[in-house]
Amino acid sequence: MTPLLYAFGRYDPALNAYYRGLTVGLPWTTLLGLIGWEFLFRGWILFGYARQLGPEALWLQSVPFVLVHIGKPELETFFTVIGGFGFGWLEWRTKSFV
Repeated sequence: MTPLLYAFGRYDPALNAYYRGLTVGLPWTTLLGLIGWEFLFRGWILFGYARQLGPEALWLQSVPFVLVHIGKPELETFFTVIGGFGFGWLEWRTKSFV
């Protein structure tokens, strides 16, 4: 998703203003944060519900993932809808959040 977000968002003033001061500590803070997010939404929520609900668990992990992004720039929130479901599907098919 990063290349798509970069391609569409590099000229978006809201996205650039939001992330301007958050680049300190990259890439380690981002890497550790993403592992936690993936474990929570794709590992715990998706696989926890997938045992009983099957593929319907994709929506149950995707909706809260999008809701957490409300308040961020709208371009990022839009890509979160696509990416949250897409990565959930990929991880459901591979049976791994890694």
